[in-house]
Amino acid sequence: MGKSISFKNIPSITECDKFLMEQKLPHGKQVREYVYSVLNQVRQEISKD
Repeated sequence: MGKSISFKNIPSITECDKFLMEQKLPHGKQVREYVYSVLNQVRQEISKD
């Protein structure tokens, strides 16, 4: 049950892309793929606990 609460705090890929566009930072497919990879790593680390 604690794991699902932890996942709620992780932004979605869409939220990350929107944030990057609003900040006028690099965004798009390549950045989304990198962010997606990092988010998956974070989820795996949370799942280990």
